[in-house]
Amino acid sequence: MVKNERKFKELVLYLVSKFGERGVVETKLMKLLYFAEAEYFKAQKRTITGIDYFRNNFGPTPDARVLSRIYSNLGTLIQREKKVANKKAFTVFRVAKKDFTYKNLTEREKETIEKTLKLYGSLPTGRLITLSHFDPPYLAAQEKKRIDFKFVFYRKDSEQDFEEGASADEQKAIAGDISEDNLTRFFDYVGSPSA
Repeated sequence: MVKNERKFKELVLYLVSKFGERGVVETKLMKLLYFAEAEYFKAQKRTITGIDYFRNNFGPTPDARVLSRIYSNLGTLIQREKKVANKKAFTVFRVAKKDFTYKNLTEREKETIEKTLKLYGSLPTGRLITLSHFDPPYLAAQEKKRIDFKFVFYRKDSEQDFEEGASADEQKAIAGDISEDNLTRFFDYVGSPSA
């Protein structure tokens, strides 16, 4: 698959812009990028950007080298502010230039991003972390290895929307549960968990 860094830059910008003045924490942004790519793969059998995502200790993240280049290329379009709360450092992203024209994202891609934001955007970061750690593509990948989005098809189908009031267990069941039939095929592919 072709890696389109211009599209990835617009995906980052598009997601950050949806959080307005309050901005979005980098961890949440990483999860939303992942879920947008996964949702698009589920519908189109390819990701929006073609950028590789990796299984890290903190969940799925885009290729760090690409991310570093994109952050540099965003220049004055996005403000990054380092903060500390409860003795933990984090970065908040805000859009600095509001009149950006998206030239690379298609309408279908934007619709998928909007769907992703509707499903996941209002969830607290901690819940997104949990959901991403239970998502089949993440579960199927080995530590520090590329995530194969084809495992998105192992998600249990659900028409239920995410709600901010839903418990973490309910959200796991909605987003990351694997049906019994798919669980067998999944473990056949990745190997059974050790006892």
